[in-house]
Amino acid sequence: MAANATGDATIIDDDDSSDEGKKRSSTPHSVNNGRRNVHGRKTAKEMKGKKAGDDDIAMAMERIANARLQANEDRKMQRNLEKEAMDAIEARRAALEERIAANEERKLALEEKRQATEEHARLAEEERKLFLMDTSHMDERQKEYINLLRDEVLAKRDCW
Repeated sequence: MAANATGDATIIDDDDSSDEGKKRSSTPHSVNNGRRNVHGRKTAKEMKGKKAGDDDIAMAMERIANARLQANEDRKMQRNLEKEAMDAIEARRAALEERIAANEERKLALEEKRQATEEHARLAEEERKLFLMDTSHMDERQKEYINLLRDEVLAKRDCW
């Protein structure tokens, strides 16, 4: 071994028996050539512009982007579920309002029928009183009026 001016140890191989047919390099075999790539040319070119942590950063950015996309999809799904729930509630509310309106109409029809029945009962009671009225103590004009009313009632009954 010989030492050069900088103090580095240089290995000199004087053994010519191993390279008899080959041309020998001026650089010793034990010294690593800085230009020689360990990974190969293509890998070296790809790695040339990258730093050691770039892959981790890219993976982290990709995870963040995927998390955002997933969060957006989750929000869309949640909005769709809420919309469907609101639509279902609205449909139930509309059906309930229709039932309430139908009940109100039925109530009004029943009330009208009840009033008509009461009116009919009142008229029937007046007619009954008219026919059961004692006219013996009335004067002629009153008797004539009562008889006229009785005739009108009988005419109405004939029309039915």
